[in-house]
Order: sequence, then C-alpha cells, then structure tokens
Amino acid sequence: MRWVVTFLAVAACKRGGESSTTLRPSLDVPDAAVGSAAAKPSPTETLGLVFEPLDGPPVSAPVGGPVKLEFKPAVAGAKRTRTHKHAALYHTRFLDGERERLQETQQTFVLREEMLEVGNNRVKKLGVQVDEARELIVLDGNRHEQVLLDGYYTIDIGGRLPRDMKMAVAGRTMGTREEEELSALLSVDAASSTPFHELVWHHPLRVGEAVVLTEAEQKILLDGEAAGTPITFSLRKVENGDATYQFDMQLDRDGDKRVVRQRYVVRVATGQMLEIMDATVSSEKSQYMDQNNKLQTTMRFAW
Repeated sequence: MRWVVTFLAVAACKRGGESSTTLRPSLDVPDAAVGSAAAKPSPTETLGLVFEPLDGPPVSAPVGGPVKLEFKPAVAGAKRTRTHKHAALYHTRFLDGERERLQETQQTFVLREEMLEVGNNRVKKLGVQVDEARELIVLDGNRHEQVLLDGYYTIDIGGRLPRDMKMAVAGRTMGTREEEELSALLSVDAASSTPFHELVWHHPLRVGEAVVLTEAEQKILLDGEAAGTPITFSLRKVENGDATYQFDMQLDRDGDKRVVRQRYVVRVATGQMLEIMDATVSSEKSQYMDQNNKLQTTMRFAW
C-alpha cells in the first residue's frame, strides 16, 4: 500500500493486477457470510450512503501567482483529533441470472493522536487513544457490526508504508485486524511531510489552475511509480489560509471503467493536513459477473 493508494491500485488494474475496489471478503465481508449469495436481493441502499458525483477534472482557469506551500514539522507533544469516515457500496450481478449481491460498508474512526517523537520532518512515534472505531456492514439485507479498535496504542513509524509501522496496545495482545486497520489509517497521514507536499513544492499552482502531471511528477506523488494514465492536478481554492488541491483520473479498459478523485485541504502556512477525501466509482465485467462499486473516504484533522 502506497501513500496515494487508489491511484496505484488503478495503475495495477491497467497492468492486469488486482483492483482495490473488488469486494474483499477478508476485510469487508464477515466470515460467516463469505461464500454465500442471496437470490436476487433488491439493490436498495439500505444505509442511505451518499457519494460525491465524480464529474471529471476541472477546466484550468488560473488567477494570481503560484501559491507557496510551507511545511513546519510537528513538534513532540503536539496533539490532534482524526475523524475518519468510509462508505462503500458493492453491487455484484452474477451472469448465471440467478444471483445478485449487495454489500454496504460504513466505517467510523475517531482517534486522539499525540506526537511522541519527531525527527527530520517526520513523526517517529505516535500515541493514539481510540474514542470510536466501528464498522457496519449490510450484506444482502443482513446487518453485521463490530468494533475495530479499542484502547491506547503506541506506534513506531519507520517509513511511509503500513509495513514500516510497529505498534502495541496497552494491557493486551494486539490483533491482526487491528494492526491492518491502524497502519492503513496512519500511513495516509502521520503529520509528516509527504509525497503530496513534495509535488506541490516541485510544481506550485495558481488558484484555479489545472495541469496534467508529467511522468516524473507522477513518480514524485506515487513514491517512485507512475500510474500509466493521465492524472489532473488542480488548486481549487484558497480560503482563510487553507488551500484545496485535487487530483482526478479516469481509466477505461476492455469495458472496465474507473473514475478516481482525491482532494486535500492543507494549511498554507504550516503544511498541516486538515482534510483528505478519496472517492472511486468503478464498473468491472468478467465472464461470470458484473460489478458496480462506489467508495468514498473522508478524513478530517482538528489540531
């Protein structure tokens, strides 16, 4: 998993790899439901999930001069609250004409984070108190709920990838699912400088400007890799000292379609992330099934 995970997943799909939006039984479907399929359930969004429409990249209309983004590293003792909300809708129609599957997933995390150790523009050690971490799945009309994290965690951060993190929870043994969820959350933003910051420094934009990233710029953003399809990078607005940047990408290959948008709200004077939004709409076809999926994640930070 990379920092801009969805773009790399789309690139993998183009190369014939596994898609990140495919329904994943190990994560999204409770064990008891794996392998089951209901007979033609009504494709009704029972959780009432709402997804942002993905209307393509904006037209470039720049005004003013380039916006210079600063970065001030977090200091030991700094605190913030992370609120993470994830929604996913997976609709699968099996081509034998007898079965459909509808799954809705909703995750909510509220984490209070403290920077315990900082060095070289990166947070090295983090303390995390979980206020809320729950998952609700409605699969073929059946509800499944579970708690994903609980307690106080300490995390040693050795790099940008989830596997670079070593973690423990106070008073008990940590579970594999806990490690997976927490490392994925924290690798997106651990209050450190990121490839996103490096790209903005390399190519500062004017308000309203939209550009197609070069291959070299994609490698800056994607930690040395390129998506193999155009990515539009834009600066949507600057208000009250906060800048909103956006990435848009679309892939259409052999009947499989995928539209991706990522948006970042960042404080210009400090480089602190205030919000990260990631949305994907995809449709995939095989000789056995048609899949139509929507995913949207919003992460907000209060310092």
